[in-house]
Amino acid sequence: MLFMNLTVTAQQDSAQKVLPEKSKIGFAVKMIQAGKQEAVNSIAKFKASKIALRQDQLIEDIKATTHSAKEYLQGGIDTLGMNTELKKVQDWYSIAGDGVFTNKGTAKSYRDLVTTSKILHELLSISGGRKSQLDRHHRYLFNFQYRLDSLSSDTLLYEFPSDSVAVARYFKTIMAAAYEIGPTDAALNQAIIHVNELQTQVNLVVNKISSSLDEIDGYQQELSGKTFDREFANLGGPVENARPFSNILHFSQAKGYFVFLFYAQNNMGKILLIFFLVIAFTYFLKGLKRILIAENVLRPDFEGQLILRYPLLSSIVIILNLFQFIFPAPPFIFNAVFWMLSSISLTFIFKNFITKYGMNVWLILLLLFLFACADNLILQASRTERWGMLILGLAGVIAGSIIVTNNRKKEFREKLIIYFIGFVVILEFISIFANIFGRYNLSKTLLTSGYFNVIIGILFLWTVRLINEGLSIAFNIYTKQEKKLFYINFELIGKKVPNLF
Repeated sequence: MLFMNLTVTAQQDSAQKVLPEKSKIGFAVKMIQAGKQEAVNSIAKFKASKIALRQDQLIEDIKATTHSAKEYLQGGIDTLGMNTELKKVQDWYSIAGDGVFTNKGTAKSYRDLVTTSKILHELLSISGGRKSQLDRHHRYLFNFQYRLDSLSSDTLLYEFPSDSVAVARYFKTIMAAAYEIGPTDAALNQAIIHVNELQTQVNLVVNKISSSLDEIDGYQQELSGKTFDREFANLGGPVENARPFSNILHFSQAKGYFVFLFYAQNNMGKILLIFFLVIAFTYFLKGLKRILIAENVLRPDFEGQLILRYPLLSSIVIILNLFQFIFPAPPFIFNAVFWMLSSISLTFIFKNFITKYGMNVWLILLLLFLFACADNLILQASRTERWGMLILGLAGVIAGSIIVTNNRKKEFREKLIIYFIGFVVILEFISIFANIFGRYNLSKTLLTSGYFNVIIGILFLWTVRLINEGLSIAFNIYTKQEKKLFYINFELIGKKVPNLF
């Protein structure tokens, strides 16, 4: 019995020793498992925090891109104004094409082709510039759209947290961002659609103008190869494809206006330079005139001092004739304005200086020149114009022949003028026959060239003479004060224009 008790007691003591060991092992296992779970939870929490930060960053990037897109849309190009301008270009194209692509008539006029080509080149420049602007605008819009799509397609935006509270917060953030982004995104999409439509229209206009210019080049080459060929029936023959003369005048006036306006706008800087030079040279001449008056050496008849009679008019003649060459490939109407201003100014300078006979000759030539300018602005042939050309040519032949054969040539201040007038007679005589026998373009070229050349020749002769006078006066004035101011002997220049010129 005692042995049994001792045995039981021993087993109990042994069991008591084993239980603590198992408890320790179980606790350790639990701690390890708890640690692992905590690590998993920490990693999950870190991952969730990282995703949340990335989501916030993506939303902020989307907001920033949207804000930039909104600012660009507010300050971008005026597509409405551009669309209006595009319609104007199309209207101008219709006007320019009249007589070339529409209402063609029997034959084309060289002047009409040149004028139309200049207008179309300007329209191509306008539409081409708008095309580049639209292409650049489209790239900006597309880049904004691509950036927004790229950010919005990030998969992290669509990973929601496991916590219901966090889900609610994130959902509110997304809704607020969508409310802020939505209007701009819709406006951006609409702008892209509108720009695409406008691009299509501009591309069509550019291609149409380019092909029309190629067509005009073909017409010009065809005309150059048929300079002496008949284009119309004889002047008294039947009329084909008659068009009211008033219509021809209307579209000629419209084309002339547009080509002058476009060229003046493109060369406004040079026009302002001309204006400044005229004012500066006028001021200089007035200074010379004041000095001569103060020294009591200004001649009453202005012999040798004609440049000082009307300083402003002398400045216009000299500056316009010398500096007209700074304008590249000007249209005829632009040159005509320069020539008319110079001619009118020279007319007032001539008054009571040249003889009455010389003044009458000048006025006759100037009148014929003005009629020739008016005729050269008519861009399409008509029977009415051809009769007018015949009368104008006959007037030149008759007036020129009388002047050349008259014994009063000695009354001309510049003897070389008589050769210019003789050349006019020859050109007008050939023009008359070309016109009668249906060579319209050849006839008009000879008719206008004759009158243009004689006036331009006289303008340049007197330009050189006025410059010589101005240099001589300046030499005489300033060498009295300081001879070192001038090292050229202007007295060698003389009053006569060199025969070679």
